[in-house]
Amino acid sequence: MPRTKTPKKQPIEVHPFELDGEEWEAEVWNNRADQGTRGTHKLRLRDDVLNIVLPLVDERLNSTSPILKETYERLLDGRLKRAEFATIIRQIAKANKHTIGKTLSEEIVDDIKKHYKACANALAAKEAKQKDSPPQP
Repeated sequence: MPRTKTPKKQPIEVHPFELDGEEWEAEVWNNRADQGTRGTHKLRLRDDVLNIVLPLVDERLNSTSPILKETYERLLDGRLKRAEFATIIRQIAKANKHTIGKTLSEEIVDDIKKHYKACANALAAKEAKQKDSPPQP
């Protein structure tokens, strides 16, 4: 007897937009592996570890300890080598019962850098928009 199919997961949010005259949709997923593409087991592991590491990086960037803060600022501005931070990520993953390799941990380093770069760009765009708009009465 065949097994019943599990229902296909749906994105959390869908935002339609137009780019170069074409209609597109931006989908927000809880985990990219939920989209049902190939290699989902590694993608799920990558996102699970990323979701563990990001709050820790946020916590350390906002730390009162200048040593902790400096280490993570060095990651974001490129002074800390990718392989060095990948080692830290593997240790964090192992402490949370996830085993990842060197390549996957380096990809997570890249994801973290992209995350903070996107946040910085969004804040800069928001500040520029506030400067350009006239003050509200």
